[in-house]
Amino acid sequence: MHKTMTIVSGAVLLAGAASAQIVELPETFNRFDISGVKLGDSPDTVIAALRERGYECDFSLMVNADGTLINSNGNAGSMVCKTTAQVEQRSGRAYPRAEVVVDFGNRDLSGTGTDASKVFATLIEFKENYPDKPSVDTIDARLRGKYGELDYHDYYQKWSKSGASAPDLEERKSAYKAKERECDSIPRSERIAKLECSLAEAELQYDYLAGRPADLEARYFSADPDDSYSKIRITANWSHWGAVMTRRSIAAGTERSLDEERAEPEIDEDVETTF
Repeated sequence: MHKTMTIVSGAVLLAGAASAQIVELPETFNRFDISGVKLGDSPDTVIAALRERGYECDFSLMVNADGTLINSNGNAGSMVCKTTAQVEQRSGRAYPRAEVVVDFGNRDLSGTGTDASKVFATLIEFKENYPDKPSVDTIDARLRGKYGELDYHDYYQKWSKSGASAPDLEERKSAYKAKERECDSIPRSERIAKLECSLAEAELQYDYLAGRPADLEARYFSADPDDSYSKIRITANWSHWGAVMTRRSIAAGTERSLDEERAEPEIDEDVETTF
């Protein structure tokens, strides 16, 4: 069953952790508009764009049982939207003309709560069925007309393109790598210093990963004579967000270890000893 949702930025607010890692998204990477939806869009913006194009959306994979937004160390769930317009097969069975799946991330990587303004689209997967079965040349012209220069792989009937990186990406990488070498040089016996360095390294690695580009891929499945329609799949993906989330998960464990190392030992003064 499809549902509707409006997430007003800032309306869903939970207590955030003091150590919350807020990742700033680069303004440079290509957001790759697909059916009006762009990487980096908020859920509100996605819903409005797709409703205008005749889609109905199910957002149940974006909320917890209590109605709050999912925030699992950067993962904010996904939304599935389908057109009300349908395509009928020869068998008589009908399918939505198009479907869009949008995965969302949460720039607050604490996993303990945030406001909705930090939720953004990290992946867009678009599928459309064509009963008129356009040629590969037609699809090629339409894709290049919208996205510009594309790499084409004839065997797979696949087009691809990488967006822009942050202009200072190499500087970010150098800073991260320098800190990594510094941390590696600290002896394991100096546990607190090593853990503190690891957290500083994580900050620099977040910054580096956040500057990596987004990617676009399109693949056309031209129909066999017996098929009722051909279809296309277009995916825009900020794939490095997965690495950001993984790094945050590791850093969270480092934070816990550092807290344990810094904690004073618990001494029970009431215990009697005989030695």
